Amino acid sequence: MKLKIFKRKYRQQFSIIGIIFFSVAFSNIFVNKSLAIPTINHRDSVVKHLLGKMTASIQQAESRPIQVRMTTCLVNVISNNNSIFLYQEQGFIGSLNQPYRQRFLEITTENKQTKQYRQNLVFSHSYKPDDLSQWVNFCQSDRVQDKINQTEIGQLVCTITLKPLLSVYVGQTPPQGCPTKARGAATVTNSIVLHEQGMETWDRGFDTQGKQLWGARKKPYQFFWDTHE
Repeated sequence: MKLKIFKRKYRQQFSIIGIIFFSVAFSNIFVNKSLAIPTINHRDSVVKHLLGKMTASIQQAESRPIQVRMTTCLVNVISNNNSIFLYQEQGFIGSLNQPYRQRFLEITTENKQTKQYRQNLVFSHSYKPDDLSQWVNFCQSDRVQDKINQTEIGQLVCTITLKPLLSVYVGQTPPQGCPTKARGAATVTNSIVLHEQGMETWDRGFDTQGKQLWGARKKPYQFFWDTHE
């Protein structure tokens, strides 16, 4: 009975902190069930969670909330592995022709940095293309059907490791974060939850002294599926 009450509260709040605590405290209960599902199926589920358009209302300091859109689509990258490639960009609604983040994502069951495969884990490898301007609004263009060489997607800049938990996926960057030069930061960290309504993300940038310069502070960014399009 207590577990059912906990699950109802969890589904309503989608709190990353609560989910991580739940994952640690009850992981042994669900590990056997999760391991029964092929890891490649988890890869496909993560892709399904990411595809499409999501919108978030982001509060910056004392200013009015800013509407942000995240757009993600499949990319036909020529590859010899079982990875699925995506293109993802984020921009402020009203100036989507000037996205502030553009990445290619490789969703795979192999950690490219350690060359290791672990049962029940999915890796989202993030690549930053050299020429960002040529990919602006790529998902809305006719080029989305074109074949792309893997050399065109840029260099690997970060990896998020995801694992299944009930009906969601919980993921995070390495503890030390990933190197970045975005808005004066030296490292970026992120913790995410992919759920049936969208996703939550603690995307934060830090300087070399460990001081947070930007990103989520009191609560995560909450992206919800855009139902208007």
